[in-house]
Amino acid sequence: MGKTEHGRFLLLALSLLLVLGVCLHFCLWKSGMFIDEIYTYGLSNSHYQPFIGHGEGEWMKEQLLTREDFFDYLAVTGEDRFDFASVYSNQELDVHPPLHYWIINFCSSLAENQFSKWIGLIPDLMIYLGTLVLLFVLVRELFSDDAAAALCVLLYGLSRVGLSTMLMIRMYVLMAFFTVLLALLSVRELRKPSLKNEIAIGLCICLGLMTQYYFVFYAFFLCAFTVLHRLWRKEWKIALRFSLCAFLGVGLMLLCFPAAVRHLTADKLVSGGNALNNLENLAAWPGRLRPSGARMCGRCRSPEEEAPAVEEKRACASASSAAAGPAHGVCVGCDCAGCGRALHLQHHADLRSGSGLCRPSRPAEL
Repeated sequence: MGKTEHGRFLLLALSLLLVLGVCLHFCLWKSGMFIDEIYTYGLSNSHYQPFIGHGEGEWMKEQLLTREDFFDYLAVTGEDRFDFASVYSNQELDVHPPLHYWIINFCSSLAENQFSKWIGLIPDLMIYLGTLVLLFVLVRELFSDDAAAALCVLLYGLSRVGLSTMLMIRMYVLMAFFTVLLALLSVRELRKPSLKNEIAIGLCICLGLMTQYYFVFYAFFLCAFTVLHRLWRKEWKIALRFSLCAFLGVGLMLLCFPAAVRHLTADKLVSGGNALNNLENLAAWPGRLRPSGARMCGRCRSPEEEAPAVEEKRACASASSAAAGPAHGVCVGCDCAGCGRALHLQHHADLRSGSGLCRPSRPAEL
């Protein structure tokens, strides 16, 4: 290893160590989970039962669920280790592809009979660091500058967006990994096209779509730009070869997970018709984008704007606790706008002590 390569490796290693330290700090302080994170564990580890309290195609209202019911739903128990077929079946009944859930099931199987935030955070952290390595290589590929590459790693790795993606135990950190990987492969394809690189792009598209359906928008525009660039240069064979590999990646994904067609065309699913309707409703774009921009800037709403929502959530929590009764309720079905989810989790400490009860009302639309 020459001096230049040694310095490059040292710069990347120092950047990753700094990001790792900050990530571990926030991981240690992570004390709760959003309801979708709970579903990540349930859909990954529940044995052919995607939603707790679900039976015979109906939601069993007013059913009391014990701590053991919750534990069986969230953790790998008994002989269910590495049951990837169960994960596949659960995701067919859900609205997301199964790749990230397979990873969580694999990690849960290594920690049998355990439910811990670290089962989700450790793979997320490893994927996040892998994304930063790819980002370093991508920036070096574009600018041939090690310092700029390390700066980009720190800017994204320590950003609110990046850290939130890693801390939330969902598939988005894995989608970010394939997003950067596809960008890197596309840059290399533009500079030096090869069949090997185009096959890698097809596989990346397949894996990205097996992670999150919204990956298709990013992949489409990036690949479309690459094809148009080849057509503009009159490189017809390369454009055709690249297009075939990209479409084969989509076809391979549909072959591996045919339920995606139903997910993407169902009107009542978040990943399906509603997403297309929202995309076509251009008039609503400013209202939808404004909260996202405010979050990135560190400000969501003013105290005056926040007060009604806080009161509404408090009222929702009070109603949930009252409905659960005085005996340490864990969660209760709630369809009000205050929580916006079917399950409103309360008193997490009681769940650990085994005194909690739950009354689900209907499945959440994830």
